[in-house]
Amino acid sequence: MLWILIRHELRGMLRTWRAPVIAGVVLFLALIGPVTTKLMPQIISLAGGGLEILGGDPTWVDANAQWASDLSQVIPLLTVMVAAHSIAQPLSSGSAALLLARPVPRSALLLAPAVANAIVTGAAVMIGVLGNTVMTMILFGEGQTVQPIAMALRWLVLMAVLIAAAALGAALRGSMAGAAGVGLGVYFTLALLSAVPGVRDYSPAGLFSLEGGETWVWAGLTATPLIALIGLAAVRAFERLPLASSPHS
Repeated sequence: MLWILIRHELRGMLRTWRAPVIAGVVLFLALIGPVTTKLMPQIISLAGGGLEILGGDPTWVDANAQWASDLSQVIPLLTVMVAAHSIAQPLSSGSAALLLARPVPRSALLLAPAVANAIVTGAAVMIGVLGNTVMTMILFGEGQTVQPIAMALRWLVLMAVLIAAAALGAALRGSMAGAAGVGLGVYFTLALLSAVPGVRDYSPAGLFSLEGGETWVWAGLTATPLIALIGLAAVRAFERLPLASSPHS
C-alpha cells in the first residue's frame, strides 16, 4: 500500500508545479554556476571601483565551490518548502481523511509524500550534477566527475534530515506552516552549529561539509539515527493528529 501511495504522489508531483519547479531551479543553478564563475572577472570589471579578484583567474575548483554553495544554501530551502506543501496539503484539505476510509495505514499517508519528494529532489540533483560537470568542463577545459557526484550523494543525507523534519512539523501541526517551520528550523539550527568546530565535527551539523573528509563521516553516522528518530516521532505524532474533514463530505 505504501508503494501505491508513493507512485500516486510521484504522478501528482510530475503533473503539478512541484516537480517542474524543483527540476527547473536545480538545473538552472547547476548550469549558471560555472558561467557566472567564469565571467566573474568581467562582471567585477564592469562594476568598476578598481575591484580585483584575488588569487588569479577562476578555475573549475571555484565552479565546484559554487555548486557546493548552492547545494547547501539555496536548494535545501526549496526542498523544505515543496516537501512541506506536499506532506501537509492533504492533511489540511481533507483528502487524507477520505483515504483513511479505505484500508490505508495512517503512517503511509505521511511517509508517501515524504518519500516521493526525496525521490524527485534526489533525481533532480543528480541530473544537475551531470549538467554542472559538463558545463564546467566546457568552460574551463577541465574538471572532475567524482567530486561533484560525491558532494551530491552527501547532500542526499542532508535532504533526508530536512524532509523528515518537515514531516514531523506536518504531523504536529497538520499545516504547511508547521511543516515548513520545523523543516526550516532544523536547517538553520544545523547551519548555525556548522560554524562551531567542536559541534560540527561530531554531529549532523557537519552535513554542510559537502567536500567530505572525517567531519562529514561523523556527520553521516550521527545523521542516520537522527533521521530514524525524527521519522518515528513524526509517525507517532501523526497517529494522534485529528485530520480535517473533506469539504465535499
